[in-house]
Amino acid sequence: NEGDGTWPPTYSTLEECCRNHHFWMGAYEACMDITNPPSISPLPPPTANPTTAQPSKNPSPSPSHSPQPCLFYNDWSGTCINDCNEPQWPPPLYDTLDDCCLAQYIWAGAYETCMGITTEPSRSPTSAPVDTSLFYVDWGTAKCVQNCEVTFGVPCRGINRQSWVLMHEDVKKCCRYHLSYLCPDPDIPCEACTDADISAWTTPITTTNDSLGPFER
Repeated sequence: NEGDGTWPPTYSTLEECCRNHHFWMGAYEACMDITNPPSISPLPPPTANPTTAQPSKNPSPSPSHSPQPCLFYNDWSGTCINDCNEPQWPPPLYDTLDDCCLAQYIWAGAYETCMGITTEPSRSPTSAPVDTSLFYVDWGTAKCVQNCEVTFGVPCRGINRQSWVLMHEDVKKCCRYHLSYLCPDPDIPCEACTDADISAWTTPITTTNDSLGPFER
């Protein structure tokens, strides 16, 4: 009934059926059960002992812990470290130990401890003399302290090495400038702002821009 519209169509030969219904690539050959002829030169069988690549005798070194230099951070042990194990928050990081100690250990004597500086005399030339008669405010105690080594006792609080700390020639001016809220009357000796000797605190202070506190100008 080939060509008469009946379904499914029938064909006289297998070849006619395959050619009409299996016309995509490889389908005709599969329908006709045609297999590829063997190659003239078949591939040789695999060797009994296949060769494998031998590992290098000198493998490359493993990568370091961090591709970048470890930065310094304050671990609150009295100094700064650069072990690349800083917390994930993370803390402020610094390129050098000096930068970290300057920024994080700002109270008297803390910088020297952070840097591991001892009081032993060095062989290098001595630095410029320090004026130990000056006073500055120590915000840790909220008092005006003297610019001298703590080993001398009160009111010494250590040598100030920060250029931005304002120094004063006497304790009265220091209290007036920074701690006027503790001593509102500059003409009355005030023990609330310092542990220094205030027996000389008798002369009224001259009111100038340099003697006024930042909130009194």
